[in-house]
Amino acid sequence: MSSENKKKQAETAADTAANDLEVRRSVHRMWALGGIVALLLFLYAMVPYGDQGVVWHVYVTFCFGLILFSVILTYLVLRQSVGESPKDRWLRLIASLVALVASIIFFSLSYALLANSSPSEFVGMSTFVDALYFTIATTLTVGFGDVYASGQGARIMVICQMIFTVIVIAATGRSIVGIFQIQTRKKKIQQIIADEDL
Repeated sequence: MSSENKKKQAETAADTAANDLEVRRSVHRMWALGGIVALLLFLYAMVPYGDQGVVWHVYVTFCFGLILFSVILTYLVLRQSVGESPKDRWLRLIASLVALVASIIFFSLSYALLANSSPSEFVGMSTFVDALYFTIATTLTVGFGDVYASGQGARIMVICQMIFTVIVIAATGRSIVGIFQIQTRKKKIQQIIADEDL
């Protein structure tokens, strides 16, 4: 066997090992995302519901959460223009998906607390499940009309959710497209190298 063939075999083995490592990392990233989603849903289910309280704490919590999400969103938007490596793209995708799930849980919790403290703000919302249902229907722009915002505070929250969701979904879509672009470039380069070797 010539040294050139040995070199090609070593390069092929190294490429295969690198691809296997990337696949394993991708699987670990998806498991991490699943774990984060499960934790957020668990924490959501643990929030007490049913005690009529003062409305101001709902607005303070909502504003604090909105500021936090705005910082995360700014980070995601700024990171879109930085880094072209597959690792950067995967991290952005995971961050975008976590932000989307966290925003669904955050807005759902905000809606539930507002509906609990001021029942006239929402029509048809009386449980956490109703709030989660409404939030997902709003996120997916389905809007069946069985649960809807009737008060001004609730409508402002819904508007904030709509704006935030559009931006996060756009960032997530860009990350997904970027990952596919990198994978396509890799395959083209590998094909060109393989064609040159023949």
